[in-house]
Amino acid sequence: MVRNTHFKIKTMAKFRKKPVVIDAVQWTGVNHLITSTFMAGSGATLDYTESALGDVIIPTLEGEMRATAGDYIIKGVKGEFYPCKEDIFLMTYDEVKDDGPGVGFGEALKAVKAGRRAARVIWHGHNTACIFLRPADTLTVDFIVNKVKSLPDTIKAYFSGRFAWTESEEATGTGPKDTTVGFTPYLCMLKGGTISNGWTPTQEDMLADDWVILD
Repeated sequence: MVRNTHFKIKTMAKFRKKPVVIDAVQWTGVNHLITSTFMAGSGATLDYTESALGDVIIPTLEGEMRATAGDYIIKGVKGEFYPCKEDIFLMTYDEVKDDGPGVGFGEALKAVKAGRRAARVIWHGHNTACIFLRPADTLTVDFIVNKVKSLPDTIKAYFSGRFAWTESEEATGTGPKDTTVGFTPYLCMLKGGTISNGWTPTQEDMLADDWVILD
């Protein structure tokens, strides 16, 4: 007998299955829209030869599998679909109770600092309410004085008086081209068509687990 050197010879041991969150839907025989949406692109079909409610025929690498009414259809970690009897499913899985693919504020803030947008599910429609980061920036005094509309005239006057101006610059109203002002990063909230600068999270925001990363 040729010895197999590709595997380590071990004594019998106990193994614990890794905790994996899966997506699944229970086929009831009438929830066609939910099931077809869930399995879009899988190539699954309905067959009525063995049941008046119809069975879902699922193509897999092992061949076609049949999900009858009451069976759960599971989407695996690699995007594959396969059926599971209701009693086995309920013994194996517990439903994840949440309001969506929520994360904590720390993870959301990390994503925002990387240039992505985030929102809370409770904000009733994150397509129109989200937070983002205005990154650190450097602008010339000339640009601040003459182009920035969001700063009051008193701040512009402060920068105008702080830096030396030539008579030509004074006459034309243009500031020193090479003198810059730094802006630190800050959080903003986009709600509808309005951006609020300097958004600050509440205690509830920081402790919530319903944050959604949008990008």
